[in-house]
Amino acid sequence: DYIYFANAFIDYNSIGRYENKYNEDSSKQIYGIYRAKLNDFGLISYNEDGVPQGAELLVPQVGGYQYSGLYICGDYLYYTSPYTGDNKNEDVKGLVTFDRVKLNGSEHQVIHTMTAYSSSCKYSISFIDDVTYITIFDTNSSLQVIKVNGGNITKYDGDNQSIFASGVESFATINQQDISNLTEVKDTSKYVYYTKKDGDFTTMYRKSLVDPSDKETVVISPTLDSLKVVEVKNNRVYYIQNNNLYSSTFEQDSVSTSYLNFEIVDDSTEGVVNYKILNDTIGSGAVDRGIVYVYKAGDSNYFVSIGNGQEEKFCFSKTKQITILNVNDNSIYFKVAEDESLYVYNVLSNTEVKLAANFNTSVLESVTMYDFDSERAFYYSTAENTNEKFKYLHMVSLNRDYSYENAEGDPVGKYIGVIEKTDKK
Repeated sequence: DYIYFANAFIDYNSIGRYENKYNEDSSKQIYGIYRAKLNDFGLISYNEDGVPQGAELLVPQVGGYQYSGLYICGDYLYYTSPYTGDNKNEDVKGLVTFDRVKLNGSEHQVIHTMTAYSSSCKYSISFIDDVTYITIFDTNSSLQVIKVNGGNITKYDGDNQSIFASGVESFATINQQDISNLTEVKDTSKYVYYTKKDGDFTTMYRKSLVDPSDKETVVISPTLDSLKVVEVKNNRVYYIQNNNLYSSTFEQDSVSTSYLNFEIVDDSTEGVVNYKILNDTIGSGAVDRGIVYVYKAGDSNYFVSIGNGQEEKFCFSKTKQITILNVNDNSIYFKVAEDESLYVYNVLSNTEVKLAANFNTSVLESVTMYDFDSERAFYYSTAENTNEKFKYLHMVSLNRDYSYENAEGDPVGKYIGVIEKTDKK
């Protein structure tokens, strides 16, 4: 019944030392995490001043920044926030904390603070059998896993009591969004999959999230081929080997599925420029467990197709580069280079519709941030008549029965004044 969101985006590098404490009287309320009540049409109602009705502050701390993450697991909202303390009297940049609060904003708890400097802060959060697992890839090429079971927090430290796995180059775990699309999480999806390199050879391993006594196991033997684990989805593991995309369950006698020649290129040559792995199916009659991909052929020919290694279905083409943003049921949502519009292509009807004239996917030059659910798309943009540094969350309705929300209209949140607080114990 609610939308949970970080109200405004802020550049992490602009936050000063000690400026991001959990404090309801802090100026960081503007950048806090809120929830807004949805009306009977699945949209947000606004008052005469353009402020969402039924909205409340949950986290008086920065929620929208370069490494944002918001996840709902059971009765809790899990999120990341910048750590802006110091270490040996030096400013710390690139660290984040992993926190949680009840969905009513009570019982705030810091679960973990990163201990190493990072420029990318890669992590994933999985919710399996009512237990939350946070997998963090640190700058020293190590993995750390934190398990949260009710009020108990356990850190899977591995054999040397400091890391879950070392010497890691790439990793993947099933994430919360993909779990919500499954009817059953099978054993394949209860592992962390990762690659290590030893000289010229690369090996893929797996290790259990749910069983702390599990040992590191080889799933792809040392190979001279290029090897990278990409995603855990559909109870399968997707990986790239020698520029080809494969998936496998890695169970006994399982056979890997090969999808296509998967050389990822920039816009200067021919090849796949971007792709999305589907959630099991894209709708009736479409390809099962496939991918939607954009292939460049020639100087100005971009083709969007669906494939699973056995069947290929051509969808549409453009003369400028296409970026696939989301795939849901029979719909492919995308943008086209030099065009800020959001488009949708229906696979079954072979029709294309412009959803919004303005859909900003980037909040900073190197930071892309947007989101979709089954009925709405979200993005950050500068609100009208506000300071340029404030980028607020906007929403576009994807439901044609209620007409599309104008993406250039009022944002979801526009909290610049006093926030009405709720009672918290």
